[in-house]
Amino acid sequence: MALNFINEKYFKMLNQGVAGTSNDLACKCHICGDSKTKRKKRLHLFTKDNIHDSVHCFNCGYSSSAYNYFKEFHSDYFSQYRTELGANKISSLKDVDLSEFGEKEEAKPITLEEFKSNFRPITDASRDYLRNRNFTSKDIEKMNVVEGKETKVNLFGKNLNLKDFIVIPLIDSNSLVYGYQARSIVDKKFLTIILDEYPKLWGLNTIKEENQLYIFESIFDAVSSGFDSTLAVLGITSAKNIIKDFKDCVIFFDNQYIDEASRKTCLELAKDGYKIVIWDKSVKAKDVNELLSFLTKDEIQRIARNETYDAMRAYIKLGGIR
Repeated sequence: MALNFINEKYFKMLNQGVAGTSNDLACKCHICGDSKTKRKKRLHLFTKDNIHDSVHCFNCGYSSSAYNYFKEFHSDYFSQYRTELGANKISSLKDVDLSEFGEKEEAKPITLEEFKSNFRPITDASRDYLRNRNFTSKDIEKMNVVEGKETKVNLFGKNLNLKDFIVIPLIDSNSLVYGYQARSIVDKKFLTIILDEYPKLWGLNTIKEENQLYIFESIFDAVSSGFDSTLAVLGITSAKNIIKDFKDCVIFFDNQYIDEASRKTCLELAKDGYKIVIWDKSVKAKDVNELLSFLTKDEIQRIARNETYDAMRAYIKLGGIR
């Protein structure tokens, strides 16, 4: 099935060196900088399941709907894109007899109780998986972890098989669930499902104005820190765009001496004025969740406070890490 004409038009217009077919276009990835010195093109726009257009980088792993991709990375053109996309959909329906279709219910946020009713409580296997990641019962309760059933789950416009997955809801400041992240307990697969108009963030319901806000890469890192007021960006590739509304915060991403993507992103965020936790070179743990295997949460918090650099000092220090 061919790509949506509007998605194809804007992907070509806003990226350089786009090439491919009517159902799969590719260009150099501007998100991770892959292929700057290579000829390979790793960022693809393609038709997924013959229904939805998706964007995926086969180098950094960025993955999103075409709609969210343009929203995250081409915000200056997003209003224009959305207008044309809507006009194109209306035009395509002019000659269709809609009487044969039932009224489709629009996906919208739901209560936590309604969300949990689609799943089952976690089993011993899932509990063991979480305990092996050093989480307590209180941590599991904080994340509102549930487990996929034997049957498919139909939520937020997606009908998915989540057997052997733990599922963590994404809850907004009004305590409504607008998406979820699912992690397999038998391999390394995970996926994130979010309503189009909502940010790719976990923890909006945890923010307390009286406490310092810390922002992490993953949910597991945020909970491992023990801080009361936390956010997780659920992937580093679009972090800069996602957290632009949160200025008075501290960035606590993965170990910059081990993870080059983290170093580069933290460098960009420091340039934008954010305070950054910079890891000590002697620490061999990759992320905060790994720290929890040999440190207490109080010790992790002490390190975070002691190793927080203001934007200018962070920019200088991160620039010297190679």
